[in-house]
Amino acid sequence: MHSGDPFIVAAHAASHTSTLKYMVALRPYALTPAYCKMQCNSFYRSFGDRLILNMVSGTFDDENEIFLEKTTEIEYRRSLIPTFIEKFTSLSFDNDY
Repeated sequence: MHSGDPFIVAAHAASHTSTLKYMVALRPYALTPAYCKMQCNSFYRSFGDRLILNMVSGTFDDENEIFLEKTTEIEYRRSLIPTFIEKFTSLSFDNDY
């Protein structure tokens, strides 16, 4: 069961509150650091400092069919996290998209 894009769900919830922070789970194999940075930038400009990012290396079984082949090992997914973080943090947060 999929509940939609986590950034859109968090933005919708944030539009109905003023102080709550929202945690978005990121899968480094499912989106690029640049696209993630763009989404975070849009959220920040709209709702301020109310977004928390959580890097996830695991998946549910049905998500493996979408993002990865069934044979992909969790160690490989975990190995992507440092590179994703390095690229994500090297991007300017001030860029207009």
